[in-house]
Amino acid sequence: MQPHDPQDPVAHPNGHPHHDHERTDVPVRLLGKFLLGMGITGVLIVVGLGLFWRYLGSRLAPHPAGTTFAGARELPPGPRLQVAPRLDLQTYQQQEQQRLNTYGWSDRDAGVAHIPIGRAMELTLQRGLPARPRPPEPKSSAPETLATPPPAQPEPGARPDPTAQRSQSPHAQHKH
Repeated sequence: MQPHDPQDPVAHPNGHPHHDHERTDVPVRLLGKFLLGMGITGVLIVVGLGLFWRYLGSRLAPHPAGTTFAGARELPPGPRLQVAPRLDLQTYQQQEQQRLNTYGWSDRDAGVAHIPIGRAMELTLQRGLPARPRPPEPKSSAPETLATPPPAQPEPGARPDPTAQRSQSPHAQHKH
């Protein structure tokens, strides 16, 4: 057992450690005062809002009993919502299926007709898709060279020169 050091704030006179907190980290009293002030402020806000609500309630006229829909219901002006949307959707889908699977006129005056989708796909496979004609190639008097000479190969063990690679590139831009 070690002797008691009166200068050691953690040591206890009988040798047991004294449980305490670091007093320089958190000012406990100041923190407690802050939390108490916040609690009092919260209570004052709730009481003040309650009094304000009561004041407004006494100044405003009370609402009449009943709802706004208590009277006869009038229909809104058109266009109105669908009455039976599922039935409308089924009717629409049937009309579209009939158009996709039958022959008929799209515009009789212009002579435009529609054919069943299956037949249209067969004709597209037989005839192919329409393509635009290619524009004619411009003719030049100088013969074109398609191949470019390969770049010179460096000697084994030699370091490549980065400026030489740039100048030999066919895509290098020339400044005039």
